[in-house]
This record gives sequence, C-alpha cells and structure tokens, in this order.
Amino acid sequence: MKATTGHIGPGMCVAVMGYGVTGRSAASYCLSSGAKVIVSDSGNEQGFVQQYGDYFWQNNIQYEAGGHSWQFLKQADMVIVSPGIALDSSLVKRLRQKGIPVAGELAVAAPLLRVPVAAITGTNGKTTVTSLLGHILRQAGKKVFVGGNIGIPLLNYLQNGDAEYLVLELSSFQLETAGDFRADIGILLNISPDHIDRHKGFTGYVQAKKNLFSHQRETDVAILYGDDSVCMDGKENLTAELLTFGASPACDAITKGVTVRTERSGKEVLYDLTGTQLATPIGVRNSAAAILAAHRWEVEPEAIRSALSSFRLESHRMQWVGEWNGVTYINDSKATNTGAVIAALEQFDNGVILIAGGKHKGEDYSVLQEVLREKVKALVLLGESAEQIHSAVKNSCSIIMVSSLQEAVTKARTLSEPGDTVLLSPACASFDMFSSYGERGLVFMEIVHALLEEPVHHG
Repeated sequence: MKATTGHIGPGMCVAVMGYGVTGRSAASYCLSSGAKVIVSDSGNEQGFVQQYGDYFWQNNIQYEAGGHSWQFLKQADMVIVSPGIALDSSLVKRLRQKGIPVAGELAVAAPLLRVPVAAITGTNGKTTVTSLLGHILRQAGKKVFVGGNIGIPLLNYLQNGDAEYLVLELSSFQLETAGDFRADIGILLNISPDHIDRHKGFTGYVQAKKNLFSHQRETDVAILYGDDSVCMDGKENLTAELLTFGASPACDAITKGVTVRTERSGKEVLYDLTGTQLATPIGVRNSAAAILAAHRWEVEPEAIRSALSSFRLESHRMQWVGEWNGVTYINDSKATNTGAVIAALEQFDNGVILIAGGKHKGEDYSVLQEVLREKVKALVLLGESAEQIHSAVKNSCSIIMVSSLQEAVTKARTLSEPGDTVLLSPACASFDMFSSYGERGLVFMEIVHALLEEPVHHG
C-alpha cells in the first residue's frame, strides 16, 4: 500500500516535538509528503547536532535542542508529539489554545489505513502478543506488518509498506494522542496500577489504555482479559463485539494449565502448548489473546498450532526472564548501543530499573537523557563505561554504581516494587567482563533465577 499524504502535504509546516524513534519516523513521513519539517528536542544540543545535523541540513530542517519553546513551535501548522511528551505541559496547552493541532502518530495515520488492523495494549505482554499474532498470520501465508511501539513505527510503514494486515503494539502514551485511530481488533491484555505517573493517577492510565476501543464499530471486536476486573470494568460501554480470554469458564478462550480451549464455527478447538516456549502461565494467556484474534481473521487451527509450536522468544533481545513479587525481569543484553536502549525503554511507560554499562564503543550517552528521565526509576551502572555514562546522564535519574553484574541484579532487586521492571539493556559491548553479549545475557538470567529463590530485603 502506498499511502496518500492525507492532511499533511505541500505548503504545510509540521513541527516534530521529541526526536526519538517515533519523532524521526514522523519527520521522514512528513518530508515524504512534501511538508516543511521543523524539529524540537530536549536533548543535549551538542550531541543532538553531532548525531542529526547533516540530515537536518540535507533536508532543510530547522531545529532547536535543549528544550521546547513557544517561539519556535508557534510557526507550525501542526505539531506531532512523540509518546514521551506530556500532554498537560503548559506549552502543549498553549499550542492547542492557539488553534495549532497537536497529534500523535496514530492520529496522523488513522485516515490513511486501508487494511485490517489489530492493536495490542496492556501493561505487560504487549510485545509477545504482537509478535505472536504476526507470526501466526505469516504462518498462514498472510502478508503482515508488525510494528508500532515494537520495531518499526507505523508512519515508516505508511511511506512504502505493503501488507494485508497490520499488527501494532501500542503504549498508553501513544493511545493518549490516537485521535480517530480505530482498530478492527483491539486487545487489552492486563492493566497494572503502577504505571500512573504520566497519567496523574490510575484512572487516567486506565482511560488511556481504553482509548483503544473508543472509535470501534459494531463490526469490530474487543478482546479483553476476562480475569482482570480493571480490564472488564465498563465492558457494557463497548461498541464492538466483546471476546474474553482467561481461566474463567465464561471466557471465550479458556486457559487451563498449558492449554487454551475455545470455539470456532460452533466447534470446540483445543490448543496444547506443551513443549513450546509459550508453556508458562503468562505465555498461555498471551497465546489465548492471539488465538482469538487469529480466529477472527479466519486463520485455520492447524496453521495456528504450527505457529504456536514454532514461535521463538528472541534470546537476549527483550527476553522475558521471569516475574517475582510483581516485578518483571527482562534480558536485553543484545542492546549494545544507545539506539537499542532507547528502543527498549520506549516499550515501557515508566518504573524501569535499568542495568547498563560495559565496554565503551564511542557512544554519546547524553542522547539517553530524555528517555531515562521519562522511563527509568533508577540506573544501575557497571563496567568500564560506568563513569562515562554517569557523567553524561547524571541529572536524568537516580544512579547507583556497582562493580559486578551480580551486585547490579542484587541492587536492582532491592530497589524494585510490584509493577516495576528490571531491565538489562547495557548500551555497551560486553568484552570488558564477558566473551559476548550472549554470555552476558545468560549470566544475568542465572543470577536472576538464583537470587529470586532467596527472600528479598528492601532498603
């Protein structure tokens, strides 16, 4: 599908506010649509110019760095905000009061989508379900785009993508600025009460998640975790058809042990996940949600079973290690540069204890400042690069220096609270302490499993 330019085109000046992964995608999309682009970012100006100056010069992009200003942004006809930009900031409010539209990537994309869309949100499990549903569709011979908050931004796809189905992971931040975006299939996996800082309370966070369903039609479907009372609250207000998954016998996809039982065309269908990488309580629940979506799009059970069997959770790249006492542990040892760390952190709302550091590769760590400020509760640093990283990001978040990975995991464990995530995403090579990022990831997982068999002592 080659998208039309929609309401962005020649003669317009579009400001991109926040130049992370989403912001860079938005700028590229607007340029391809013939619009003039200006960029406003809060990152360190010197590092920002070093990284993007040539691109800005080649594309005649004006920019400001080190903060966002009314004087700069008021020249725009429209402002596209990155997910990290708080909508209740005085500057965003002023832009809107002056009649300058402020939108996120989903709002921009909404009128341009021409193929069925499945959108997945929830506090945990979004990436797995998004990847799994994409894998099931591909296994069934479908041409599918998988992206959004995972991998490739949606606006990248709109420039030159070609697919029969879109499968998107969406965060609460993205859904805040979704505009008229509508998903044919909307999936809400769960809602934790801990990701609430940005939304000024739990109610605001829940509402942001449930924005996913606000523009659905009667012909669409909303898939909810039936055992989660917060997910189910307000279900009577849904316009779309409701389908549920969970352990309750009343659910449309019933999970029991390592099986999922559902119906298709009036006949019972059983999916046994024994021997697959999804044969865990969370994996089974995630599978149930993906199965309901695949049934909706007429994928045959045998194709689904084949996909469930062959699905692989990528090692050392956002690899789920476990969850204990409400804290999730993620192995992202493959993230050996700042870009990979930014991409990883952008998958979370907040509440991350980040373990980083290793062998320095010449990275400018100052580019991490904004995402650390927005997402990270505490940064635990180790390795040769620890002092360099500390110096570059010292005002972004709480920082703890340690001397080993064992000490890093121990410290992260004491700092964490239910709803938090401990993430190993080093931004550096591994060779100061390990033979490869793979060895580093394996050691991290071994330490996590060993430590979490012991009682925790906070403080």
